[in-house]
Amino acid sequence: MPKLIDLQRFADIAELFSQREILDYTRNRDYPVMLGDTLFPTRRTQSLELDQLSGGTRTPIIASLSAFDAEAEIGSRQAEKKAMELAYIKRKMQIKEKDLIALKNPRTPEEQQYLMSRVFNDIDVLVQGVNARVEKMAMDVLATGKITDEDLDISLDYQVPAEHQATLASTKTWDKDGVDILNDLVTFADALDITPTRALTSKKVYRSYY
Repeated sequence: MPKLIDLQRFADIAELFSQREILDYTRNRDYPVMLGDTLFPTRRTQSLELDQLSGGTRTPIIASLSAFDAEAEIGSRQAEKKAMELAYIKRKMQIKEKDLIALKNPRTPEEQQYLMSRVFNDIDVLVQGVNARVEKMAMDVLATGKITDEDLDISLDYQVPAEHQATLASTKTWDKDGVDILNDLVTFADALDITPTRALTSKKVYRSYY
């Protein structure tokens, strides 16, 4: 009677790809740098909780004059603190049992290398999918000042002042002929509390202007 083989014993991804091995792989990979990475650099944290400080205007408040030896006026920081919890961004891809068995028992070293490279390619796809999600969040903040996820019922409002947002008429958008983009930029800059150093726009607008 032939000996029974427990195929499920071979179908264990952890035996073939340890967590440390996968982490080392992703950390040493050079993934494409997106625009959001340059504007909002990633910062690692050891905690799942964070504090959001909503500051007031950057415009200085004129200090009061005071006589010598008089008590100094206490300034206000004009900030609000909110406690929040970090959200997970998760995605997975299925590896079928027959593929795991083939990985566990390859016919040749070349076949094993090929099958493992397919798994690592899947890991790259998953990582870049997470990066794309982060990029969308960054662009949402730039465009609307908010991050909204209807599926998870999550909404983060960075409370961008209304005077720092502009809605151009359909005939005044930058892709139309005769618009004064430089004048718009000066108007936007005058409404800010800081001096802007750059502006983001599309290649279509850039080409039409130059």
